[in-house]
Amino acid sequence: MQMVRLSRCSRLRRRRDEEGDPDPLNTIDPYELREFILTVYINASILGFISALPLLIISSLMLSVVTILPVPPYFWMVLAFGVLSILTCLPVRRVRRPILWVMAIGDVELIALAGAYFVSVLEISQMMVFSLMAGLVLIPLLICGAKCRKSCLPNVLVTVVIVCLCLAALFPLWILTLVTDQVYYLVGFTVALFILAVVLVPLQVQFIHGRMHYVPLDYDLICSLCIVIDGWILFFCITVFCCTFAQKISGSPNYLEGLSTVPK
Repeated sequence: MQMVRLSRCSRLRRRRDEEGDPDPLNTIDPYELREFILTVYINASILGFISALPLLIISSLMLSVVTILPVPPYFWMVLAFGVLSILTCLPVRRVRRPILWVMAIGDVELIALAGAYFVSVLEISQMMVFSLMAGLVLIPLLICGAKCRKSCLPNVLVTVVIVCLCLAALFPLWILTLVTDQVYYLVGFTVALFILAVVLVPLQVQFIHGRMHYVPLDYDLICSLCIVIDGWILFFCITVFCCTFAQKISGSPNYLEGLSTVPK
């Protein structure tokens, strides 16, 4: 069934290229659009499962990834975003599908290595609760981007302004997080990252559902990967918020000290 959907998307791309229509919305019909949307979410589910599987294995074997690979988790996140940037810039029409899948799977595995830090310092039950909370934030954002009136959502200009402000705040807060032991800088970095994800997710979904006068047919796998990354970003942010709150209010152990320095 998945191969049938992919082949239909491929036929749609070829037909658009043959007709020379720069606007996919002029040639795509509702059924084909539904097939593309379903393909994106199925691929996102597959990539999400692939990213979670190593964490389950690490947790069951009680391995400490930060002991084996003593680097802070953001190192893997930087590599993951680098792979995503390369994948986005590739001429996807001329690259074989298995190569794109290998890069996408490699990207989510890098993200899983970053998440492996939390496996080392948190109980599996805590991680499941934080994952559920991230899902409860992500799913409404996906629904809003797909179903809400566009007048109720931030337009492109507002989104660009918010994204630029968040990016301008992220870099100095990231540097301060690395060079100091103050958890407040990490929390500030996380707040900016959370706002960035909350603003971008509805915009991404509007593109996927053809509500922005463009359907990224050639980038269905990249769209799926972005949804998975959004989920991981929300998981990271919620984990930082909850751990900081617990540490400040109830005096729980500081689980976050390894996020700004190399774990011992």
